[in-house]
Amino acid sequence: MQIKVVHEFPRKFEVVHRISPSPRFDWNIGRPELKKKRRVQIMELNCTNEEKILITVNPITSTGKPVALDGPVVVTKQVGDGDVVIQPDGKSFYVISGEIPGDTSYLVEGDADLGSGVETIAENVILHVAGAKAKNFGLVANAPEPK
Repeated sequence: MQIKVVHEFPRKFEVVHRISPSPRFDWNIGRPELKKKRRVQIMELNCTNEEKILITVNPITSTGKPVALDGPVVVTKQVGDGDVVIQPDGKSFYVISGEIPGDTSYLVEGDADLGSGVETIAENVILHVAGAKAKNFGLVANAPEPK
């Protein structure tokens, strides 16, 4: 293959460049794989400081099909005033608001490998806690008194 460049201003000259045949790629094609989505899984919930919320874990595959975990989920409170209580079934837990309004962050982890190995999957739960508001006055009347 040859490339020829001719330039005529301010004076005429030619450049000829000889190159070898184009290089080629050596391709290796493997089996197709699902794209890995790199997004952080976060569940955000709201409640008052007088409430708790039951959360149930329903694991799914990357294509959306139900699948089992190897053992119960592990829930760890990371930051905040709230608490967590894991239920006996190992698949559900309560996130319990603290007395002080604010956010509590929980880390939910489980073993996705049903064999002898461990492949941890994890998601975050953030509980936004607001102070409870008055619903009514709660009026109480005493016995009548003389004027």
